[in-house]
Amino acid sequence: MNPNWFVIAIEMDFYKNIDKLLRDNFKYVQCCLLCLIESVSDMCPKLIADCQEAFKSVISAKDGMLPGQEKDINQLPYGIRHVLQKSKAGFASLRGPLLFILAFNEMLNSSSFKQKLAKPVLVEMLASNIESSEVLQSKQVEDFRAATFLVAESLAKHPKLINQLSSEILEKMLPQIANKLDSEIPDSRFNCLKLFTDYVTQFICEEKIYQP
Repeated sequence: MNPNWFVIAIEMDFYKNIDKLLRDNFKYVQCCLLCLIESVSDMCPKLIADCQEAFKSVISAKDGMLPGQEKDINQLPYGIRHVLQKSKAGFASLRGPLLFILAFNEMLNSSSFKQKLAKPVLVEMLASNIESSEVLQSKQVEDFRAATFLVAESLAKHPKLINQLSSEILEKMLPQIANKLDSEIPDSRFNCLKLFTDYVTQFICEEKIYQP
């Protein structure tokens, strides 16, 4: 399966519609979709790793852009270009594996995919991205930082998932979020304050995690 499919599927509302399709009365359709979901689950760790490596390449580049990628959006394949000109126009500077971060956000908002993606490796990637989000300033870094915060916010909407990942979140992600509370970038301060509040509030309400 071509990884670009995960990005192209965004504009098709695939991640939302698959939840409806799984309620189809035909068992054959359900079995095919479940097999597809499992295939996606198997690919998620590599997608996350590729996305993280791409961001490391960006912050290592002098111009803050992912090397070896077409900068002109009109030169991108139609499917990718369509996504970046429509629903994800606010992230039009992203290229290559950086685009996977947009698919991760859609997956976390899908009841069919969220449990497949929400694993310790995702939390580790978010923590690393937040830590390095201000190392270099460029449009691509700015867009990727905003997308990373969206993924972290989507994860926070699922109490059961974050309770399962509480150790990783408390040990790896929350410290990085707290470090950005005094950031010189207003959007980072706001997003980190919101995220910190969202996560800590839920952990305080969970007896198995917080015992006063």
